[in-house]
Amino acid sequence: MHLKKLLENINIKRSAGRTDVEISQINYDSRKVRPGDLFVAMKGYAQDGHEMADHCATDVVMEVSSHALDQGRVTDCPFRTVLFTNITRDHLDYHPSMDAYFEAKSILFTSLVNNHPFAPVTAVINMDDPRGADLVALTTAKTMTYGLNHSCDVTAENVNVSRKGLIARLISKKMGEIDIQSSLIGNFDIYNIMAAASTAETLGVGLKAIASGIENMKGVPGRMELLPNARSLAIVVDYAHTPDALEKALGAVNQITEGRILTVFGCGGDRDKGKRHEMGQVAGKHSHKVFITSDNPRSEDPTSIADEIEKGVIASGQKDYVIELERETAIRMAVQSAQKKDLVLIAGKGHEDYQIIGNTRRDFDDRRVAARAASIL
Repeated sequence: MHLKKLLENINIKRSAGRTDVEISQINYDSRKVRPGDLFVAMKGYAQDGHEMADHCATDVVMEVSSHALDQGRVTDCPFRTVLFTNITRDHLDYHPSMDAYFEAKSILFTSLVNNHPFAPVTAVINMDDPRGADLVALTTAKTMTYGLNHSCDVTAENVNVSRKGLIARLISKKMGEIDIQSSLIGNFDIYNIMAAASTAETLGVGLKAIASGIENMKGVPGRMELLPNARSLAIVVDYAHTPDALEKALGAVNQITEGRILTVFGCGGDRDKGKRHEMGQVAGKHSHKVFITSDNPRSEDPTSIADEIEKGVIASGQKDYVIELERETAIRMAVQSAQKKDLVLIAGKGHEDYQIIGNTRRDFDDRRVAARAASIL
C-alpha cells in the first residue's frame, strides 16, 4: 500500500516529502526503522513527544544518534545549531568499524544546508577531540570551536573540581569572560559546560544568562550523581557503559577521593562484545577493587559476559576483584565494604530504573539499591 492511500482519510496539519512510497510494515521502534517502514510515534517511557506538537513547541534540543543519521531519519530536520562533543568506541554491533561510525556521525555536519527559516546553520565542534579538526574541514556550515586550547572560540581556565562542584573562568572570544560555578562534580563536565555555552552563544544568549543557566542546572540523573545516604559515604552512579566513558568517570572520581575507589559494573548483552575486555582493563587499572556484575544481559549468558570482563581486569594487573552476577548483591558488597574516605562508583546503568534479563524487564534502580545498602549497618 502507498503512503498516499493511507493518508486519504486523515486530517493532516502539515506534510513534507513524497507520499507515493510503498509501505511495507509498521514500526514504532525508531532504532529498527528501515526503508519502507511507516514509523508511528508512541508515548515514551519518560516523555510523550506528542505534547510538543500540542503546545506548539518552536525549538527542540535533541540527541541525534548515528543510527538515525545512517538511516536518514533526520534528513528533513531543519537544524539551526549542531554540536559535536567527541567520538569514542560505541555501537560497533551496528557499525562495522570506528571509521564507519565516524562517517555516520559526520553526516550531521556534511549534509547541512542553510534551510532553517530564521538563521544559517552553525556547527559547534570540540577541537580537543582528535576528530574535531576533521569535522571543521568537512562541514560547509559556519563553525564555532571550543576546547581548553585558547585558540578556540570558547574556552575555560582555572578549572577546579571538588565534591561540592566545579568552578572555572569561562572565556568567549566574542562576548568576554565570566566566572562560573556548577554543582557538577566531573572534571570532564567542563567540556559539557563549554559545549552548552558555545551552543547558547550561537543562539544569541548573553554571557550572564549562560553563567546563570550553568549555576542553576543541578545535574542530570544518573550522570556522575552523588547519592545522599545514611552513612554519608561517597557513592556515585554514572551511566558510563563504554571504555572511554568509564575511564573518564574513574578519572573524575579519583580527583575527589582520598581513599580507595571501589567500582561496580557490568556490560550489556546483545551489544558490542569487543568493549568488554577494554572496560575490564580500564576498571582494573583505575580502581582499587572491582566488582564485576550484570548490566542488562538480555538474551546472553551473564556468566559469559562476566568472563570476558574478567579477562580485561586480569590483563590490567588488578588482582582484587569479585564476580557477583546478582547486581543488587554486588552493589551491597561494595557499599558495605567502603570506609569513610573511600568512594563507590556504580557504572553502566545510571538513570535506568529497570534491568533486562532474558525477555524479562524488572524494576531495578542502582540509586535506590545503593542507598538501601548504605542504610544497613
